[in-house]
Amino acid sequence: MLKSASEEIRNCYKHAETCARQAAEESDPKLREDLLGLKAAWLKLARLRETDLSDQIRERAYEIWIASGHRDGEADHHWLAAEQEILSSLCSAAVAKAPAKRIRGRATVKRSGGRPD
Repeated sequence: MLKSASEEIRNCYKHAETCARQAAEESDPKLREDLLGLKAAWLKLARLRETDLSDQIRERAYEIWIASGHRDGEADHHWLAAEQEILSSLCSAAVAKAPAKRIRGRATVKRSGGRPD
């Protein structure tokens, strides 16, 4: 199941928090060390995902600035437009890749009298 980028990032932080909590409760030193390693990995993944997303938005905002004729004073507008575009495309891609849900039921068939079954 694919999620939006911001949900993925939030989930990474939640997993890191869970690993930290479990490590604090763990009495086995090896298992505690493994859990802290997992926490570090989840935090690293979240930061990488945040950086990747920011880089994509920054690049697109620059392209929008170029396309607007290099007008100054509109950086916030360009950033917000790029952010909306990038996040929308990520959400659209996630929806397109998500498995389709089947709706069960039967089609209504008309009889010769014009009334549905």
